[in-house]
Amino acid sequence: VKLKNKEPIVVFVARLERKHKNAFLSVKSWNLLYHKFPNWEMIIIGDGSLMEKMKNFKQKHQIQNLSFLGTINNVNSYLERSSIAILTSDSEGFGMGLFESASFKNALVTTESYGGVKDFVQENYNGFFVERNDHAGMAEKIKKLILDKNLREKMAINSYTKYEEIAAENIFKQWKNLFLKPIA
Repeated sequence: VKLKNKEPIVVFVARLERKHKNAFLSVKSWNLLYHKFPNWEMIIIGDGSLMEKMKNFKQKHQIQNLSFLGTINNVNSYLERSSIAILTSDSEGFGMGLFESASFKNALVTTESYGGVKDFVQENYNGFFVERNDHAGMAEKIKKLILDKNLREKMAINSYTKYEEIAAENIFKQWKNLFLKPIA
């Protein structure tokens, strides 16, 4: 992925649920930004029980640059084009959406969720953390990345570097071996 091919897109990939994912936080955050950055777009990929509520919020606030794609087969084509990826979870085992986003050189913004996100995202290196359920804080960090292209690209490169480090450790292979190991 070449940074010059990146577009002004913030992407959110997750189940649209309150429990664990806190997906509604994404649209609440974007509501604070969309009018300031009309050339940027937020794309939400995923489906779930909050979809209609999130769409109604978009309509009520007349948010023009917010798209809901639902469940799609080719997430990679959006991750490849996007510049920033966000995660709003209250708890997250590993944060595969962020990990995949990093493989496509995205700067990251995530909540300080319970779980393994802190094993991957490093503050001010490849992304930012905000407190759980803090839509204003999430908006502020996204804004910082939108306004500072150099910072955004530096974090995107660092995200990819972190992705390569973890992939090189064969962690997924180790997990697979652990779960497939016969019980004595």
